[in-house]
Parts: sequence; structure tokens; C-alpha cells
Amino acid sequence: MTSETPEDSDLDRIEQLEKRVEYLESVIRNSDREQASAYESSQRETREKASAQTEKPGIGERFIDVFSMPAILKDNWLYWIGVGLLLLGVIFLFNYSVEQGWLIPPVRSAFGLLIGGTLFWLGFTRFAGDKIRPFLMGAGIGAFYITGFATFQLYSFISYPLAFSFMIAVTVLSFGTSIRQNSSTLALIGTLGGLATPFMLYRGDGSLLMLMIYCCIIMTGAAAIYQFKEWGSLLWSKFIGGSLVLLVALVTSVLDVDDPLFADRWILQSSLIYMLGLVWVLPVVKELKKGSYQGRTMEDGTPPATDKIRIRENPHIQALALLIPVLAVQFTHGVWSLSEPNLGFLAIIGSSITASFCFPLRRAGFRDLSATHMFSALVLFTQAMFLFFQGNMLLIVVILEALALRYASTRFRGQILSLGSHLLVMIAWLLMAGETLFSLGESTAILNMQAMSEMLVLISTGVFIPIYLKNSKTSGFYQLLAHIGMLAWLAKELTPLDNGQMITSVAWGIYAVIVLIAGFWVKRPKLRGVGMATLLLVVGKLFFVDLSQTSALLRIPLFMGFGAMLLLIGYFLQKYWSEGVVPDSKEG
Repeated sequence: MTSETPEDSDLDRIEQLEKRVEYLESVIRNSDREQASAYESSQRETREKASAQTEKPGIGERFIDVFSMPAILKDNWLYWIGVGLLLLGVIFLFNYSVEQGWLIPPVRSAFGLLIGGTLFWLGFTRFAGDKIRPFLMGAGIGAFYITGFATFQLYSFISYPLAFSFMIAVTVLSFGTSIRQNSSTLALIGTLGGLATPFMLYRGDGSLLMLMIYCCIIMTGAAAIYQFKEWGSLLWSKFIGGSLVLLVALVTSVLDVDDPLFADRWILQSSLIYMLGLVWVLPVVKELKKGSYQGRTMEDGTPPATDKIRIRENPHIQALALLIPVLAVQFTHGVWSLSEPNLGFLAIIGSSITASFCFPLRRAGFRDLSATHMFSALVLFTQAMFLFFQGNMLLIVVILEALALRYASTRFRGQILSLGSHLLVMIAWLLMAGETLFSLGESTAILNMQAMSEMLVLISTGVFIPIYLKNSKTSGFYQLLAHIGMLAWLAKELTPLDNGQMITSVAWGIYAVIVLIAGFWVKRPKLRGVGMATLLLVVGKLFFVDLSQTSALLRIPLFMGFGAMLLLIGYFLQKYWSEGVVPDSKEG
């Protein structure tokens, strides 16, 4: 039996320790992989949850909007037609019973209540499907409104306070059932029915103040439901119903009155401001509260799983943001009968208020909604410029605004801003054409205010705006339009002078040479082609216009000068004709 030396024992222990170290290292590596995998899995789940939340109408919302215009047109149109025909039948029944003298008025009203109650009850039964249930309830609510109207207006056996209280109860029933049943259809019917109640019970007298207070209360209830449910249909019902009420009140209290009361004007103005807060400001503020996930932290304090999440924006608010500011300014003008300068200042104020929403919305991640508010602000600003300025100054302001809008559309990537820029350029050209057609002319050619403002439009169209255009075809169209405009501008300014046709031809020729040389200088074949086409146009003008309208003495230097100029151009540029040029690479 061999004895084990101390050196062999030490080596064995070292070998065992190395194996143990290797085993521990492998355990640590496996643990790190598992932790990394678990972390990646949790991050993936967090990103999926965040993405799912952005696709919902609100953060943590329990309800969704089941009412939308496409659903009405595509899926539910039979239900709406059926409800409409049913309610028309109820109206015809009441009218026919009055004409025929059937039964006594209380029995007729009771029969109407029975129809409405039956329809409303059917909506609660288990036999009604999920789709038809809100329409049955809505038909019942409509029958209640019709019964109240007929009882008060046709039968007249109940007092106004009792009829009004009944209609209010129907509205409250509609609002409450819409929340309980999660039905935007009932909320829409309740809003429109509640706003129509004063007009259904109208008998030739009433207080404007009480009407506005009542309508503001109904819209406040609808706004409270919208804050909870975010139904786009309810938002539109508030806007349409409130606008109709304000319009009727404006016509009857101000426009059709020889000397409107100052108090009535203020009542209308105050009601407008309050309704603007309900229909426009509150929905926008609610969108702002959703905010962006950028920079936020999760519940456990960790940063968000993704750096940039695009929030789904509300199309209803975007559409209303295009309408409400402009309509509000026009309504205020109708209330106070403002002069043009005062209306211009009002448009500036409205533009500033609308624009104040742009940057908070953009910081919160609502790019399209921010661009929509910017576009509405620019519409009001343009209206103010039309009211403040006329003639050449208006032309300058419009084209400068178009330049600013074109830059903003490139900076913030807004399609609405881009469309606004194109529209303003079109307006500028229409204004320039109008000034050209109806102006009496200036004594000094070119060196006059109208000519300088038109030159600014041409330079902006052909040089500055194309810089911020990404589409090469659109950029080329703008440049071609500016080129044609430049030729027309030279002809308009120079033709009225003595020997104006000859001077115009000379100016066109010099301009064509500049364009041609520029095409060779920047190596743009399209620009060179435009210069050559312009030279051919000048040659054609020499033969078909100048030959008959220029004196024999002036024809000699005119034709000889152009001939020599063409020879010189061909001589100095001959080495470039056959050389390859860099094709147009401009994309924006």
C-alpha cells in the first residue's frame, strides 16, 4: 500500500477547490441569464401593456364609445330608420286623434306614455339583443318627449311647470340610463331632447336669461358624462344642440330686434363663453391630462419601457377644434355688431387663445391635435389681416404668413399646416391677380408699392417656399408658376411704357439668359431647359409681336442685338453643351 505524500494531498485539495469554483461560476452565469431573461420578459410585458393603454380612449378607462357615425351608417341604419318611423307613427297618431276627436286628452296622453313605457321596458328585457336594446330605450325616450309636447301644446290640460318638470324628468332618465347601460345613443337623445324642451314648450313668451341658464345646465350634465365616458357622439350632440340654441337666441334677441338690450347681449356672450368651456376647453384639457408616456415612471419607480409612444388622438376633438374658434368669433361679431377693426382685434385674440393650446398639446404627444389648433389660429389670424389691411399690404402679410406656415409644417411635420400654406399661396396669387386686373397703374414702372409686393410673392413662390418642400414635383410646380408669373409681371410693368413691347422683349431676353446661365452653373438640366424655352418664346415674340408693333428704326438694333446675344451664348457655353450634367437631385 502506497502512502500519500503531503504534496499529493495539497494538489487534490487545490483540484477540488478549482472544480468547486468552476461550479459556482456556472451557477452564477446561469442565474444571471435567468435574471436577464426575466427582466427582458417583464420589460416586454410592460411595453405591451403601455401600448395597449395608448390604444384605449383613456388611461384605465372602463367604458368605450359604442356610438360612431360609421357604425350608424353601416351597421345600425335599419335600427335608426325603424325608430324614426315608429316615432313618426306616434306623432301621426296624436295628430289624428285630435282631428277625429277620439277619446279625451288625458286618455290620449296616457296612451302615449304607455307606448313609451312599453318600448323602454322592452329594452330592459332579456329578449332584446345588445344592439337593439339602446334603440328600443331611445324610442321610448322619444315617445315620452312627444307625449309631453302633445299634452302641453295640443291638449293643454296641464300647466307649464308640470309639463316642464316632466320633460326634465325624461332628460334625467335618459342620462341615467345611458350611464347604467353604457349607451351613448341614450346620452345623445337626452342631450338633444333636453336642449329642445324649451322650444317644444314655447308659447310666445319667456326669459332669455332662464333659457340660457337651463341650456347651460343640460350641457353641463352632458359634459360630465363625456368626462366619464368620452363618447364622441355626445361631444357632437353638445356642439350641434348648443349651437342651434345660441343661434335661435341670437336671431330672436339681437338680430331681429331694432334696439337690442345690453343685458341680452351680455347674456348671450356669457353663455357662449361657458359653452366653449364645456365643448372645447374641457375635452382638450382632458386630452392633456392623458399626456405622453415620455419621462414618466412606472408604479415601482422604474423608467417607462419605451422612450416614445404615439398616443391615439381623438378625431372628434380635432374636427371641432377646426370649427369652434372660427364660429365663436363670428357669433361674437353678431352679438355686438362689431366694426371691421374691432372684429380684427377679436380675431387676433381668438387666434392667440387657440394657439396657446398648441405647444402644451405637442409636448404631451398630441401632434395632430396641436397642428389642428395651429391651423385654426392661422385662419383667425388671416381673417384679422384681411380686416386690418387692404391692397398691397394685405398681399405682403398673406405671403409672409404662407412662408411662416410652410416653415412650421416642415419643422413640426403637420399635414394640416402644409395644406394651410398651399391655400395661403393660392390666396396670395388670387389677390395679386385681382390687384392687377382692377388697379389703375402707377406712374413709375417697377418702382412702385404694388410691383414690389408682387415681386415678393414671386420670389417667395419660386425660391423660398420650394426650399421647404419635400416633394420635388410640387417644388418644380411652384418654380414654374413663379417663372410664368415673372414673365407676366415684366410684361405688365414694361408694356405701358413708350416702345413697351421692345423693352419687354429685352427684359425677357435678359431674364432668359440669367435662367440659362444659372441652369449651367448649378448643373440643373430642367432649369437650363426652362431658360432655352424662354429664349425661344422671346424669338417668337420678336416675329409675331414686335415685328408689327415696333418702328422700322428700332427693329434693326432689336433683331441684331438678339442675334448677337444668341451667338455669344452659343460661343461661351459651347463646351458645356455636350458635357454630362448632374441630374436634378433635389428632393425637397
